Amino acid sequence: MSSENSSTEQRYVYVGYQGKENPTERERVLHLLDTYSTTEGFVAQYLPKWIEVSPSETVQGGLRTVQGREALHARLMKKSLVELKGDSKATIPEIRREKEVPFFASPDHSDVEKLKVLSDLFGDGEAFLSPVREVADSLQDDLLTAEMLRTILDNEMESITWVQEMHRVMSAEQTAPG
Repeated sequence: MSSENSSTEQRYVYVGYQGKENPTERERVLHLLDTYSTTEGFVAQYLPKWIEVSPSETVQGGLRTVQGREALHARLMKKSLVELKGDSKATIPEIRREKEVPFFASPDHSDVEKLKVLSDLFGDGEAFLSPVREVADSLQDDLLTAEMLRTILDNEMESITWVQEMHRVMSAEQTAPG
C-alpha cells in the first residue's frame, strides 16, 4: 500500500446499489447494509493489528476509538440486515485482504505512512461519505435505518477528522527541525 501510488481522485465509502434495474427502497437498503457492514467489520478486524505494532500511545488511543466505532457500526448494520430479513452476501476481496492486513500490521511501516494512506483514501471526508448520506436522505419508508445511517456517518466524520489531523500533526513533527 504505497502512498506514492495514491490517486488524487475522490474515493467513496460506498459505490452505490449494484443489482437489478429500478431497485426498491428495501433492496437499496439491504445492499447498503450488507456491503457497508462488511467493510466496517473488516476495518475493525485489522485495526487491532496496527494498534499492537504502533510505537505511539497517542495513535494507539485514537485507533482504539476508531476501531470501536467500526465494530459498532458493523454490528448495528448486521443487526438491521437480519431484522429486515436480508442476506449477508458481501465479502472483502482476497486481494484487498492480502494487501491491507499485512501493511497495517507491519512494524516496518510507520504510523505516518499508515495515516497518510487512510488520509489520502478519505480525501474530502464529506464527499467520501456522501453516497451513504444520499441513501439515508432518500429513505421514505425505513426511517429507523435512515437515522441509524446518519448517526453512523457522524461517527465516521469524527474518525476521518482524527486520522487526517493525526497525520498532519505527526508529519509536521517528523519534518520539524531537530
